[in-house]
Amino acid sequence: MIKKAPHKETPQKRGSDRIVDHFTSRILSGEMSPGDKLPSEGHLCEHFSASRTVVREAMQQLKALGAIDIINGKGSFIAQSRINHFQNSLQLYSSRTDEPKTWLDLIDLRFLIETECVKKLASQTKPKAVASIQAAMEAMIQARHDLRQFANLDIEFHQAIVATSDNHLFKAVWNSIKDMNLRFANVTYQSPSQIETTLDQHRKIYQAIASCRPDDAAICLQNHLNHSRDNLLLWIEQTRINAQNAAKEDDSLPS
Repeated sequence: MIKKAPHKETPQKRGSDRIVDHFTSRILSGEMSPGDKLPSEGHLCEHFSASRTVVREAMQQLKALGAIDIINGKGSFIAQSRINHFQNSLQLYSSRTDEPKTWLDLIDLRFLIETECVKKLASQTKPKAVASIQAAMEAMIQARHDLRQFANLDIEFHQAIVATSDNHLFKAVWNSIKDMNLRFANVTYQSPSQIETTLDQHRKIYQAIASCRPDDAAICLQNHLNHSRDNLLLWIEQTRINAQNAAKEDDSLPS
């Protein structure tokens, strides 16, 4: 007969761990926001029935986690989240980079993010989200003769898809590259035929979402992004040719 293992009592958490759990839980739930000040050391000692040594140990643990900043003479404050730091860095990078290679990398990044978002959206019933995407598409139709406005609405269409995701990192990354996406759209939309093709692609994406066909929605979106890549490559080549022609004209001018 196999004997049961003796029951073990669940060990009590250390006092400092209880304090750390308390504040990390409040930060993750949104109860406490970046910049909020933590209660004084004396108040924490009383609230948690803990010694000053335990409270100080907890504060150091929270600081090591990047959850708080400790400012001498002022107190402890909730730190900016790491997602915010990441988002700000990416936003700074994308605002200063217009290299063609980076724009090609941008399309690869959008493949990863938007494919997952559109598949998940099309597999669920989210009437408000579908309505916002439909509204963006209808606005694109109305703006088909205004390339700049059309480019803005194109980005809004894709942003509406990503906004439905429950993946906060996806949304943070996409929002950070929004301006770069807009600059990309402005240089690649050059002709009415491109606009009509793009409208048809967006219509197919919307229809697949509205009819809850996740695989078709992903395929339609990827076809659209591949088309955008082709347009970008054409623009890169045309820019190179224009630069060569301009250089030849300069060389032919009398010195």
